[in-house]
Amino acid sequence: MSNDALKIGDMSNNWYNQAQQKMAIIALPPPSSSDGEDSKVVQEKVSVANRNGAGITNAAILFFPSDFNKTNKYTAIIIAHPAGGVKEQCASVYGRKLARAKGFVTVVFDSSYNGGSTGSPRHLEDPYVRVEDVSAVVDYLTTVDYVDKICALGICTAGGYVINAAMNDHRIKAVGAVNCVNIGQMFREGWEGGRKDIAPHLLEEGAEARTEEANHGAILIMDWSPETKNSSDTKEQQDAYEYYRTLRGAHPDAPSKFTGRSLTQLATYDAFHLAKEFLTQPTMLIVGTEATTKWYSQQLLDQVGDDLVSLFTIRDASHFDLYDKDKYVDEAVDKLGVFFKYNV
Repeated sequence: MSNDALKIGDMSNNWYNQAQQKMAIIALPPPSSSDGEDSKVVQEKVSVANRNGAGITNAAILFFPSDFNKTNKYTAIIIAHPAGGVKEQCASVYGRKLARAKGFVTVVFDSSYNGGSTGSPRHLEDPYVRVEDVSAVVDYLTTVDYVDKICALGICTAGGYVINAAMNDHRIKAVGAVNCVNIGQMFREGWEGGRKDIAPHLLEEGAEARTEEANHGAILIMDWSPETKNSSDTKEQQDAYEYYRTLRGAHPDAPSKFTGRSLTQLATYDAFHLAKEFLTQPTMLIVGTEATTKWYSQQLLDQVGDDLVSLFTIRDASHFDLYDKDKYVDEAVDKLGVFFKYNV
C-alpha cells in the first residue's frame, strides 16, 4: 500500500495543491445552472461552529428570497452536497432556485474535512461526521431570528446523510432527497447493488491504509470519479467524469478524492438503519427514471412505507442530469417547493 499512498506534508508540493491548480484552470465558478436569474440571488457567506468535539468550522452560504425581510419568519432548507463535492456545485444550484423561485432561505455548506471547512486529513469521508454536520447547521439556524422552521435536502450520497440526520434530529421538520444513495450499501453492494463480495476487501484495504498512516504518515488517496473519460466503464461513470472533471461542474475545492482510511467507516455504515422506527418526518424522494441509483429510494420507501415517504420520478433524467440540468432540476425544485411548504 505504501507505493500507492501519498504523503501529505508540504502543501506547496503535494497532490492536493497540484489538484487545486489543475482544477482552477478548468473551473468556471459558479457551476452551470447558476447563470442567469439564479446567479442574482442575494447570498451571504457564514461560518458554522461544529460542536462535534473536533473543533471543526463548516464554511456555508445562505441564499435569500428576492423579497427577503429579516423581520419576517422563514422556513430554512439545509442542502447537503454529494461525497466528493463542495457547496458551490449542485447544492448551490438547488439552493439558489429554492430561494429565488420558492421563497425559502437556503443554506449550503462544505462537509467537514472538505472545501472551505476545516479538518485534517483533507477529504476524509466519515459518514457519521457527515450526519453530524447536518445537525451542526441546524444548531446554527436555531440562533437565526428570521428562521422558524428547518428542513433538509440531500443530493446523491447526501440524500442518505440527511435522512439519517433527520432520524437523529427531529428539529428537522421535513426531508428531501434527490437520487438518494445509501453510501454504505453502495460500498458493500456496488453502485447498482447486488454484489456480496466487496465489503471484506474494503475493510482490509481501509485497515491497511490506517496502519500505513499510523506508522509512516502516508495517506492513501482514492478517486470518487474517473480521472479520464477513457477510464469510465459505464454511462454513469462517464457522466461523473463530465460533471466533476470538466467545465460543467468542476470546482478547485473539489478534486473528487477521499482518504483510504474512510473505507473502514463507509463499509459498515447504513444510512437507513432504524428508519422504520425513527424517520417520523415527511420525506420526499426524487429520482430520475434513467438513474441507476433509483433502487435506493425504492428500498427506503419499502422499508418505511408510503404514509411518510413519497417517491416522485422525473422522466428521462439520469443520476447526474439532476445535479445541474435546468430541464430536470426545475421540475425537481417545483415538486420540492410544494412539498416543503405543505409539510411545515
